[in-house]
Amino acid sequence: MGRAYSTLAELAPEILEHQGTGSIAAILLNQAKPSQQVELGDFTLNVELRRTRNSTALPSLGYAILINTAPDRYIIAGADAQIAFTPRAPGPAIAGLAKVQETLFKDGRWIPGRWLNGDEVQLRYDLSPAAAANFSGSGIRLGSDGPFIQTVWLYRYQ
Repeated sequence: MGRAYSTLAELAPEILEHQGTGSIAAILLNQAKPSQQVELGDFTLNVELRRTRNSTALPSLGYAILINTAPDRYIIAGADAQIAFTPRAPGPAIAGLAKVQETLFKDGRWIPGRWLNGDEVQLRYDLSPAAAANFSGSGIRLGSDGPFIQTVWLYRYQ
């Protein structure tokens, strides 16, 4: 719980800037409600309890705070959740991850962390059915030892 409050304190400037603008949402997931969709900006964010590749068991609790900071940019923090993006504005039907970076916010400034790619952002490996459903197969994964803060930049394609 202390780490979650510490992360919220780091995000306080972004939260205060975006509150009341329709560009921020918070999600709490559990076994009874393992997924939820949120419309922020030009995308629908499909938030689910984090799945592991080797097990069908889901965590008992997951959470995320989602902040749309620019048309194709989101700051996402949380734990035991995974987020996939679906375009909702006119244009190409598939959302891809242009860049994903772990970040920290300390002493009033963003501190960039490592870039995530490959297996770190792959949510599905059955790419043919995913592509048929206009899904890239990739998304944000927030682990169980979080909370984590990730910044994601999106692009769209057909």
